[in-house]
Amino acid sequence: MWTNDATAAEAVCYLAALGHRRIARALFDVIAGKDIASRPVPGQAAVRCGEFGSYHPSGDTDEDTVMDRTEAARIGYLGWFWSGNSGEDSHLDLSNHFDAKSLTAWGQRLFSGANGIKQTAKEVTVYR
Repeated sequence: MWTNDATAAEAVCYLAALGHRRIARALFDVIAGKDIASRPVPGQAAVRCGEFGSYHPSGDTDEDTVMDRTEAARIGYLGWFWSGNSGEDSHLDLSNHFDAKSLTAWGQRLFSGANGIKQTAKEVTVYR
């Protein structure tokens, strides 16, 4: 169906981001069943879901499904965007004026919500 697992993960993330919750959950379950995160292959890129925001102009993003299913599948995710957007893209900002102590509603959700970064992040062992 897809050329590789990373392409499959990206397709699922975009489906979830566009509000196709039932389809995205089923596809996340397929990816989780393959357990691709526990089978690293030297020389290939890591799998991650991203980037996504809490809203998309074509419909409300289902960030809860993205964050829940990526955690269940042991796949990383990347929320978008730290700060600096303007106009119609300002909803993507995670912080106000680049201030880590002043998170937007989207930033609060991504960092502190269910399956958020504070709850799920792990230090990469190469940096120890």
